Amino acid sequence: MRNVLFASVLFLLSACQSDNEVPEGILPDSTMKSVLVELSIVDAAYNVSMTNMNAPKFKSELFYEQVMKQHGTTRAQFIRSMDFYAQHTKRLQKIYEDALVDLANRQAKANQ
Repeated sequence: MRNVLFASVLFLLSACQSDNEVPEGILPDSTMKSVLVELSIVDAAYNVSMTNMNAPKFKSELFYEQVMKQHGTTRAQFIRSMDFYAQHTKRLQKIYEDALVDLANRQAKANQ
């Protein structure tokens, strides 16, 4: 009985982990947002290069790796982080909303 009680307490304590805490090895929200913004820009540039005959061609994979390097992460850590945030949909939604705001601000600056 004592073991069951102990196991139950441990389970409850682990379930009460704050939603604001990010486990070790998972990119923080702000870094995830920045990486997603940069990857979106790479994807947009790649799509333009594929549809415009005069645009320079490039391999998006090289740019993806550069984005990861700039943010001090790896593709594996990014994928683990996406898996974590996919399980925390409210956080992921907020990250994407912030990323869209950032992209809109960049576009507005570019259009000036």
